[in-house]
Amino acid sequence: MDRKLIEKIIGKKNYVDLNDEIYNLRDITTIMREKIVFKMEFSENFLDDINSKTLKAKSIVDTIIDGLENDKFALGYTNSKIYLLKYIKDIQFNLDGIIKTTKPLIYDDLIIYTNSLIDLILLF
Repeated sequence: MDRKLIEKIIGKKNYVDLNDEIYNLRDITTIMREKIVFKMEFSENFLDDINSKTLKAKSIVDTIIDGLENDKFALGYTNSKIYLLKYIKDIQFNLDGIIKTTKPLIYDDLIIYTNSLIDLILLF
């Protein structure tokens, strides 16, 4: 989906917040992927960092989902809103999965949610 269209649908502020969180998630998932590929251990501090960044991103995603579901944003763009809502909900699902699998650490599930989130981030 075109970034300008996303901005029109959810507004400038929400778009900037979403874009910032996508870049933050890109950084953290890159580090997570390296640790997974090289079978490095996840330290407790790193897991806490993952959780804090994931929770922050989740709060922004939740706000956007609420706005899309309650049609608080721009009028029109119905098909694009439906597509964007599904995409954002997929991100939310994987963020929830990462949060659940870091405390306690469930390594195999964390890999699944991380890989899915990486795929979604690449689409943005």
